[in-house]
Parts: sequence; structure tokens; C-alpha cells
Amino acid sequence: MLRSRRESNPWCWAGVECGVGDVQGLRLSDNQLQGVLPGAALTNMRGLVTLDLSGNEIGGTLPPELGKMVHLQYLRLAVSKLEGPIPGTLGEIKGLRELDISHSRLSGPIPPSLGRCTKLSLLNLSHNRLSGSMPPEIGNLRALRELFLGHNRLTGRIPSSFADLVRLRLLSLSCNRLEGTLSPWLGKLTCLHRLLLDHNQLSGRLPKAFQNLRHIEVAHFQHNCLSGTLPRCLGELTELRVLNLAGNQLQGKMPPELGDLAKLAGLEVGYNFIVGPLPSELGRLSRLVDLHVVEGCPSYSLPLRRGFTRWLSLVLRCVNLTMQLRHQKTAILLWLPTGMF
Repeated sequence: MLRSRRESNPWCWAGVECGVGDVQGLRLSDNQLQGVLPGAALTNMRGLVTLDLSGNEIGGTLPPELGKMVHLQYLRLAVSKLEGPIPGTLGEIKGLRELDISHSRLSGPIPPSLGRCTKLSLLNLSHNRLSGSMPPEIGNLRALRELFLGHNRLTGRIPSSFADLVRLRLLSLSCNRLEGTLSPWLGKLTCLHRLLLDHNQLSGRLPKAFQNLRHIEVAHFQHNCLSGTLPRCLGELTELRVLNLAGNQLQGKMPPELGDLAKLAGLEVGYNFIVGPLPSELGRLSRLVDLHVVEGCPSYSLPLRRGFTRWLSLVLRCVNLTMQLRHQKTAILLWLPTGMF
């Protein structure tokens, strides 16, 4: 049973929404509720559409009886002490639109049956202890707009069926143990705004199909095993604001097309095998406030435009950096010796 430290009579709580003869919503987040989920009691609320118990101290396991709540559309149990597996019976809730059980202690695999919840627009299972590979059935969730599976212990390859998630705007798979390459599925996600794949074991080149992501604003690839050169097509991602490729095995020169990214505010390519010099076209990036380039190029001559130096952070090791401020006709020489960082 659930109990609250605040109120002994649960029917006095704000957040209980009643319809005609039935409870339609329980919005009881951040109420210091304790105990376990009473599966049998919840299923008696046949008209329940919203169950929001996030931010409480609920423990125990997820009861399989939740699958009988066929009218449920919003299930939010984030920030809890829930543990154990995700019951496959959740796949029986065909009308589910949001499922958020993040920041808990769930373990075991992601059940393939979730692929039957085809109306899901948000699936958040991040910050748990989930393991195993991601089921290809996730590709059936074609209404999905936000998918959070980061900060787990997931392994294996990203399923090629992810190419069917054509409405996806945010994909977060950070901090797992995923491997394999990014193609061919990546170029199909043309609605993506945020792509977070950092801290995995992904390998291969950045696919040319990456240029299809014309709405991408944030792309995190840092701390993987990506190789090859930086593709020139990066310059076509004109909405890009943050690009982080640090800590991979990239090589070659930085393409001058990066200077076409007028909205770019952060660029990190450190701890790769990038060689210099920096393309002078980067001086056109008036919004760039964070540029991290570590190791590599022996000399950078970077013409800057007005506004570029606003809070600009340059991290360079063994590098002579000459910044020529065109409008002020000022030259600044900055030398950062080895061992400074």
C-alpha cells in the first residue's frame, strides 16, 4: 500500500481527478509517498487515464497487473526506488502515449512487447540498470518523438529498425556499452533536433547521410571509437549549435565548411588525431563561445570577427595560437605549454 507523510486520508489529496463515477487521473508527484504499487487496487480504477507518481519514495517492483489498465495513456513513475524487471505486460496498454520510469533502479532487458505501444510519443527509461540489447521492436513506435535510454548498461548494436522512427526529435543513448556503426539508420531520422550518443563504443565513420539531419541542433559523439576524417557535409547542418566529437580516433584536417555553421556555439574535437592548421573560415562563427582543440596542430592563425571572442574558451596544448582581430587590428599571441592541463 502507498502512504503519505503529509495526509492520512488519500481522498483529500489534490491531484485526484474524478470523472462520472470513476477516477480518471492520479497526479501525485512529489508527495513523499512510500510503499509499493498496489497493482490489484490500481486495476480497479478502470477509467484511469493518467497515473503520475513520480518523485516519490515508492519501492518494490512494477506489478504485472499494470497491463490491465487498458485506458491508461500517461504512466509516470520517474525518480523512485522501483527495482527489478519491466513487466512485459506493459505492452498490453495499447493506448499509452507517455511512459517515464527514469531515474529508478530497474534492471534486466527492455521487453520487446513495448513495441506494441504504437501510440507512444515519449519513452524514458534512462538512468536505470537495464541490460542486454535494445529490442528491434522499438522501431514499431513510429509516433515516438522522444526516446531516452541513456545511462544504463545496454550492449550490442543500435537496431537498424530505428530508421523507422521518422518523427523522432530527441534520441539519447548516452553512457551505455553500445557498439557497431551509425549507418544506415542515422540518415533516416530527418526530424532529429538532439542526438546524444556519447560514452559508448561506437565505431566507423560519420556517415555521409548525417547531412540529412537538417534540423539537428545538438550532436554528442564524444568518447566513442569513431574513425576517419570529418566529412565536409557537416557544413550543411546549418541549425547546429553544439558539436562534440572529442575522444574518438578521428584524423585529418578540420574541413573549412565548418565555417558555414553560423549558429554554432560549441565545437569540441579534442583528443583525436586532428592536424592543423585550423581553417580560417572558423573566424566567421560569431556565435562560437566554446572551442576545444587539444593536441595536434603546430600553429593556428585564426582571423576573428567582432563578437567571436565573447566568453570564448580555447583549450589547446602545445599550440601557438595567433588571433587577429580584424575590426580592432589587434594581434594576441597565446602559448599554452605542455602540462598546463
